[in-house]
Amino acid sequence: SWESTSKIAAQAFHTGTYDLALQLSLQALSLAKQEFGPHHINYFTTVGEVATILKKKGQYTEAQKIEEENLLEIDRALGSENLTYITALKNLGNTLLELGEYQQAEERYNRANGLISKVISKKDEYYNTHVLNLFHTYMAVSIQLGVMYQRMGRIGEAKSLYINLIGFCKNYLGNDHAEYSLYAVLINNLANIYIDAQEYENAEPYLIESRSMYERWYGTTSPYFLQTTTNLATVYKNTQRASDAEELLNETLAAVGNTQGKGSADYIHVLNNLAELCINQERYSASEGYLVEALQWQDRYFGKNHPMYKILVHNL
Repeated sequence: SWESTSKIAAQAFHTGTYDLALQLSLQALSLAKQEFGPHHINYFTTVGEVATILKKKGQYTEAQKIEEENLLEIDRALGSENLTYITALKNLGNTLLELGEYQQAEERYNRANGLISKVISKKDEYYNTHVLNLFHTYMAVSIQLGVMYQRMGRIGEAKSLYINLIGFCKNYLGNDHAEYSLYAVLINNLANIYIDAQEYENAEPYLIESRSMYERWYGTTSPYFLQTTTNLATVYKNTQRASDAEELLNETLAAVGNTQGKGSADYIHVLNNLAELCINQERYSASEGYLVEALQWQDRYFGKNHPMYKILVHNL
């Protein structure tokens, strides 16, 4: 069924097995068309999930085309003052953000939050039925605004936004905020700002908290857990705890190798992080070993023209 296939696809996505997730999501899309028709919410949602997976695979232009067409179809079938349209608008903003189209992305985000405000102001049956999802979508859109501010160098705006959203999230959800996925994203993003500002003591508690949440929800092989672990290792590295950083990175390397394979992009990035850590400790022989292995995998699976190959050569 569409429902069961979609759930399996989501599990594959959260564990970083994107090829399988795409295959399953395309199957779910076909099932949604059969079970509900091409103008149903479930069909539109599944189209968005296919586009999201394509973005994880680096196919942003293809994803943008799918999302723009999906948005038009949703508007024709359901109008714009609903969560299906607002979510699709937010997802298109995310794609434009990744393509560096910041002005266009900001326009989509602001329109999405404007539509949320319109829906809330009506206080009608739709609002009463979807109030939690409206909160979730507002948080998702606002977080992406913060990401955009970071990339544009508007760090003060991003930091203020994240701090305000953390307070809003805690006030709205109470103790349940610790089980809310976007709270983990929020504190992780704020931690990254502190890392960039070299305020490591402020970053560390947020990273530990978000890492624990990701491990509890998705396990130690999910991309979210791995990225947070890498960031925490960066904090340890820059606060004279190199042995703690190396232990974390070696755990990450083993997990990525077992799940994604030794030729995956994440595996190569962890090898490079280990090499940089060894360079900082003047352990050049160990660093060389990591870099040589990383170059072999990079050349085999991505080629010598890839930007990461040049970074590895420079470090070697």
